[in-house]
Amino acid sequence: MQSTGTSARAAERALKRKLSKRKLMQPTNSFLTPDNPFTELVTYWLDDIDAEGRISKTTRNLYERNMRTLVPPVFQYLTLREIGVVRSIH
Repeated sequence: MQSTGTSARAAERALKRKLSKRKLMQPTNSFLTPDNPFTELVTYWLDDIDAEGRISKTTRNLYERNMRTLVPPVFQYLTLREIGVVRSIH
């Protein structure tokens, strides 16, 4: 996806607008959409881990504990559409 503008900043804003309207996640079961809350993604992810069966039960339980106790204070009220990645160059 690309966008143009009268300046680099304007092009970036236009691109972000386009991306916010795009459905980025399309799981095969169509359960998750950009409007689902983050907590539903956590459940989906943990179910996927269980289905794969590639990690130890201890590791899986650690992942669940972290996703249920450490992450929700920041993301629990956000939809998937509202969560992004910020890059920082030091």
